[in-house]
Amino acid sequence: GSGNDLLLAALDDAVEEIEAPDTGSLRGDLRAVISALLEASCTSENRQLFVSILRRALVDADFAASFRTVIEQRHVALRTAIQRAIARGEVAPDINIEVALQFVQGPFLVKRLLENEDVTDRELDALLDFIVRALTTPT
Repeated sequence: GSGNDLLLAALDDAVEEIEAPDTGSLRGDLRAVISALLEASCTSENRQLFVSILRRALVDADFAASFRTVIEQRHVALRTAIQRAIARGEVAPDINIEVALQFVQGPFLVKRLLENEDVTDRELDALLDFIVRALTTPT
């Protein structure tokens, strides 16, 4: 219904389309994309909006499908960063990209939504160290 459409439109407005800059490394690309995503979630209004959307998606299958479509569009930049890393040989070509996307996003969702805290630059770097180590192929 129109309430669902309003929620999804609000999400679309809150999270601008994020570009996937080509910095030449997985770490650089992820840092740029994640920084932009964190910037979009820095207001408590946007976090509350996201929680409201999650709550609605849990009880309304049609809404959940629409929500997944919007989220998938927002994942393009992260997916692109991982695909570029595969092309550069940083990441194994047989990696499960869906699992990698979940792995990359998980720590930031926990920090923002469950702990309701901002991610400091120091925490971002520490998390990126783990993420890059986990996703890249040994050299």
